Amino acid sequence: MMEQDTDAASAFRELAHRRREAHVTQEDTSGVAPTHSWDAQARDALKGVKQGVNIFVPPYDWQITDPVHNAAGASADKEAGWFDCFSPFDHDHSGASWATAGVGVALKASVDGLARIAPPMDDRWDWHIIAHILSAYTNGVCKVVVQDPVSGAVLGPQGERTIELWHHTSQSGANGSGSGSFFASDIAPTVTLAAGQIFNVSFLASIFADQSGGDSFFGWSVADCYLHVRLPFFTVHMNHPY
Repeated sequence: MMEQDTDAASAFRELAHRRREAHVTQEDTSGVAPTHSWDAQARDALKGVKQGVNIFVPPYDWQITDPVHNAAGASADKEAGWFDCFSPFDHDHSGASWATAGVGVALKASVDGLARIAPPMDDRWDWHIIAHILSAYTNGVCKVVVQDPVSGAVLGPQGERTIELWHHTSQSGANGSGSGSFFASDIAPTVTLAAGQIFNVSFLASIFADQSGGDSFFGWSVADCYLHVRLPFFTVHMNHPY
């Protein structure tokens, strides 16, 4: 019995170490969205951002379904303006899974000034953790990133905003679900632009799940999650009094 307890403790420490490594890797791969460069002719046709309040609706310019790792999946529809990512319930899978999905647009400032991108995104999400002895973990976030289309650099002073929807382990809860909306005060980036400047805006959802899998001598843990986001429109406030 003593030998079994020692083996179980060793296995738990190894699982915790791998979980930390996987989470660091996931953060490295989902921090910034892909960018899209445009030639001179395409830039002339870009949607212009004028003084005051500008409203943009689908179809958007591109969709993002990457990175995806292990059992996770992602999908998006730039025409309809929605995106989702998930890690399904799977006893046979072990280790970390993550995915990012989203849509994006290329815009062009027509005046100098401060722009605030306000996305009223509707979200629907759920997560579950079932565990015995071993632990599991899951979290979900939404993000808006404003970037230079050539270098990929995030624009200042605050071109990236993130909101975390859930963050749980098998010690903090067994399951949860929710839905709602978040608006400018929650997730709106603010960037300084020059007249004629091209910039990309990406709206993203990311999930992460980590589990040991089904029954084993040392225990088991299973985590699954799903995040769906709809972006019916967004606004760009250019030099607008806040």
